[in-house]
Amino acid sequence: MVVRDFQSRLAMKHGIIQRKIIDNQIGLAANPTDCIRVKLEKNYLGDIDSRIIEVADIVPIIWPPLKDVPIRKIGQDGSGQYTITSMVAHAEEENMKNFELYVPHINDIDIDDYIIRVFNDPDVSQPIILVVKVTELLGTFNQEMLLWEKCICTPDNEALPDKILNVIGEMVRRRLHIKF
Repeated sequence: MVVRDFQSRLAMKHGIIQRKIIDNQIGLAANPTDCIRVKLEKNYLGDIDSRIIEVADIVPIIWPPLKDVPIRKIGQDGSGQYTITSMVAHAEEENMKNFELYVPHINDIDIDDYIIRVFNDPDVSQPIILVVKVTELLGTFNQEMLLWEKCICTPDNEALPDKILNVIGEMVRRRLHIKF
């Protein structure tokens, strides 16, 4: 039988309130960003056999100032479909660059999820995207519970499968349609 004193019970109640306040602060200060949650199926050697898209939704994320990041432009072919160049052209030194992103606790971000930010510059004819992959999750705790999460992300250097590229293209189409 676990006996809890008054201070630990009070810390648990305060933790719930504190988490809600922090989630609201992040939600109000963040940029709405497209996020694709991908489940990796690996073989017994640890190599990736396939990627399965679980969820593709919009998550409020606080981004750091972005400087010298690898970007890609999205083109449109004759049928109106968006095409994205491969993300493999990054140098290895550039992939060592980390981005610290803050996300609300209620959004279930996990390692190996893709986060896509779309930039619609009026001076550039094609939308610009930045694709980062979550490589590590860091948490901040109070006495009893997780308060908020920080995602350590790096630019992705793998060739993305066509299924993920199509989902990214649809997200960009939606983003350009709703104009934010």
